[in-house]
Amino acid sequence: MTDKPAPNQNILHTVALTILEVSTIASLIFLLIAGQHQSSWLLKLLFVGWVFSSFAGLFMFERHFKQSAYKVQRRVQRLLIGVSLASLIFYSTMFLPALTKPAFIFLLTPLLSWMLIVISFFVLRQQDSEQ
Repeated sequence: MTDKPAPNQNILHTVALTILEVSTIASLIFLLIAGQHQSSWLLKLLFVGWVFSSFAGLFMFERHFKQSAYKVQRRVQRLLIGVSLASLIFYSTMFLPALTKPAFIFLLTPLLSWMLIVISFFVLRQQDSEQ
């Protein structure tokens, strides 16, 4: 059986990248809203870099597997959608009544995203080499 891309592969790829872009922008906006009373520009810059890094990592992750087998590409695209939406949901919890400080959310979410990216990278690289 050949590993041919389905006609909707381009649609899923476009949807995944669009969700990634929208989630990146929305997450940074949430971060800037949460830190609007913070007077330290250095701290704001560090948080922006940290939050942005996980989305940049997802983008590089997708580019790395661009020439991989169709099944691997679909898993990558689903991971992009899942992590992007999950991050956006976690960041939006800052609008809920104060369960925790927003800084905690903006520190923990990228860390969890990076852990998922790294684990998925090694798993998908192994699967890709087997195909």
